[in-house]
Amino acid sequence: MTAGPYPPSMIGLSDVPVSNLAPPTGALVALAVAQFAAISWLGRRCEPALATDRWRRFLDDGNAPLMTVYLWHLPAMVLLVGAGLLLPDLILPDAGLHWWLIRPLWLANCALILVVLTRLWHRFETVRLPALGTRTGPATALAGTGLAAASIWYLWQHGATLNGAGSAGRIAAVLALGCSLVLLACGQPRTRRDAPVRGPELNVHPVRSGPAA
Repeated sequence: MTAGPYPPSMIGLSDVPVSNLAPPTGALVALAVAQFAAISWLGRRCEPALATDRWRRFLDDGNAPLMTVYLWHLPAMVLLVGAGLLLPDLILPDAGLHWWLIRPLWLANCALILVVLTRLWHRFETVRLPALGTRTGPATALAGTGLAAASIWYLWQHGATLNGAGSAGRIAAVLALGCSLVLLACGQPRTRRDAPVRGPELNVHPVRSGPAA
């Protein structure tokens, strides 16, 4: 991909300072519009058929692990790349016919690793954690949100590598981001004043109407 109003890289790389995601370029906007249009068109056409209980259960089961798949698809590819370093000529060849021929095998192995990781971690990621607090005060919410925004901005500008030059600032940003999440999660315990007020219980018995006089 070299022709068009977009950089050749979809994500930021060390040798490509500008990518399609930073900031979003015309190629990414066009892709988003095309995908949204296709999904909307298919949704209208398939909605009557998907309204059955069988399809609803199928979609529910398929949607349940999607967040786990999203979080672990990159680690799956990293594991495969790490294995490819042992056989670089076979698994990581230069661009050419060999590279294209092994793409199906590459994608199949990525999918297999992702299935294993999803089945391993999905059970832990769907556990309901106990609430740390019932509500968060304005000062805590403001501090947590501001700290999170500043940390994400710093990591976006300077990278997330925790070694090398400038690593102290990146480590501090990661710690600040973690602290911000704790601040946002830790609410104030509910006091008796916050408890809902319940009125006296009334014993109401149904009234049966007798025969008309």
